[in-house]
Parts: sequence; structure tokens; C-alpha cells
Amino acid sequence: DGGDGAKAYAEAVAVYLGLALSRLSDICNALCRWEVTKTQVRNLFSRQAIPMLWDFAENNVFGGAAGDYSTSLMSMAKVVDQTIVCDGAGTADQVDAQTQAISCDKVISTDPPYYDNVGYADLSDFFYIWLRRTIKPVFPDLFATLAVPKSEELVATPYRHGTKNSAETFFLEGMTRALRRLAVQAHPGFPITVYYAFKQSETRRDAGTTSTGWETFLEAVIGSGFSVTGTWPIRTELANRMISRGTNALASSIVLVCRRRRADAPLATRREFLTALRSELPQALHLLQSGNIAPVDLAQAAIGPGMAIYTRYVWFWIGIVKPASANLSGGTYGNASGWMKAA
Repeated sequence: DGGDGAKAYAEAVAVYLGLALSRLSDICNALCRWEVTKTQVRNLFSRQAIPMLWDFAENNVFGGAAGDYSTSLMSMAKVVDQTIVCDGAGTADQVDAQTQAISCDKVISTDPPYYDNVGYADLSDFFYIWLRRTIKPVFPDLFATLAVPKSEELVATPYRHGTKNSAETFFLEGMTRALRRLAVQAHPGFPITVYYAFKQSETRRDAGTTSTGWETFLEAVIGSGFSVTGTWPIRTELANRMISRGTNALASSIVLVCRRRRADAPLATRREFLTALRSELPQALHLLQSGNIAPVDLAQAAIGPGMAIYTRYVWFWIGIVKPASANLSGGTYGNASGWMKAA
């Protein structure tokens, strides 16, 4: 509560001790493997999943190496003591991104959920049960439930919503509301940067190869009123991480630079859009290639420049609907009705 007395100091110490125990649980469980190159136990969460393990490595919690409580505590204390610069105060709030007000007139950089790529809430239970045992007295509101709340989590999880289509709709609508909230509240003088790294794709006979995660996310970006003004591929992943061994895994996160779409954004026909795409996209791809981007990342990074061209326009689809009284064999549709839908 912002106190500075003996109780506040004791609670702060208890929080750090609890965080160290949470860190220890990652490397001191029956799903840890042996790291041959370092001759030590390897932590469980080398990726965002809990894999099956036929045999596990067990460490000594008093051995003075990885898996020792004091080692986990001292590693964390070293970061606090030597790395973190305490020139000002920092705060953290847990709020719903779809209704929050803390981003008003702020500079925003966000890393949203990746469709159905990571089950954050499910994985959080692994640490939550230990944190709840240790620091619930300090933060009773954060640990009021027995497990991590999951129903409102903004991920496309079919088992929670019944079908894949329902899960996709839930993600699209929620992400659109969250991004629209950012678009309305963000500081007008600065762009919003959105990290996104999603490679998963599906191949179907009728539609070819598609990426539902990217399509759904970009649809939310457009629907929220943003336009993409830049793309920055940033190397964010270690080459020796578990998921990259022997696989063609993404090494970069794609940072989309977004601004609120102008109220006077121009209209464009499909032909004008394709002309702009053919004119501008090759140069943009050349710049991406010259930036030493891994080949596996290029297809994802190229989405950004294409979306920058697409989102600069206001789009209308115009189709002709034949009236029931029209003659199918005739060359004209008479007083055919039309429809138009704004994106």
C-alpha cells in the first residue's frame, strides 16, 4: 500500500523470497531434463509448453548450483542490485485491455496474445499455486482464486468456446475492442508499436496455405481504426532455445508500427491497390533482405509493408445483386441493386 515502515519492508522482502521460490520451481520439478553441454539440470520451461518427459534429472537444492534456492535468490538479487536503475517509481496494474483507461495519452508498446499459440493462463497455474502459498498475505486480491482465471483470457482456445469458429470470433472481437481502446486513448504525437510473432499456418485444398492467426489479428488491427505505417523485424529469440533446435522456427518478432487511420483516408479500387503493391512492395522487401533477416522470418516480415499499403485506404466492396425479376439470359440487369460494406 505504499508504506515505508517495518511491515512494508518485511512484505517487500517476502515478495522477493516468494519470487525466488517461484523461479526455483521451474528448475526443481519432475519434468526437468539434463543439459549435457553444461552438465547441469535444465529448467522445464524452455518453451511455452509442458512436454512429456520419460526420465528427469533431480538436483540438490543445497548444492550451490542450478536448482539451489540460494542460487536462484542470489541471481535475482544481482539483477536488482546491479542492473535495475531506480531513478523513479514504477507501477503495475492488472486490468482488462478492452476497457482500461491507463493508456490515455501514453506512449504504447504492446505484445498481445498470439491467437492460439500460447495458453498463458493454463501455464500460469504452474507458478500461481506456489506464489499463492507464499505472497497471498501481501497481495490478497491478486491471489483470491484457487487457480488463474481463464474464461476472459483473449486467446482462441476451441475447448473453452465449443468450436474453432467460436474461438476465432471471440479472439477477433476481443482483440478489435482492445486495439480500438488503444487507438482512441493513445498519445496523438506518437505511434503505437505492436509485437507479433506467429508462424503457424494451415493448408487446405480449397484455400491453399493460410495463416488464421495472422489474418485474424490483422483484421482486428484494421477494424480498430489503425493503419500500419512501418514494420520492424527485431531479433528477439535465442538461437539455442529448445524450439529452434533442428527446426525452422521464427527468430524474430515483427513489430508493426501503427497510427490512427486518417479521417480523410482516400478511397481506392482494387486495381489502384494492386498497382501500389507492385510499385512499393519490391523495394520494401529488398530493404528487409538487406537487413540480414533470416529466410524463415521474411514471409512474416513482408506482411507489414503489404498491410501498410492496404491500410492507407478506406475500402469499399461493391457487388451487383440481380433482382428476382431480371432475365438470366439478358445482357443487362435492369435496375439491379447494389451493396457496399465499409471495412
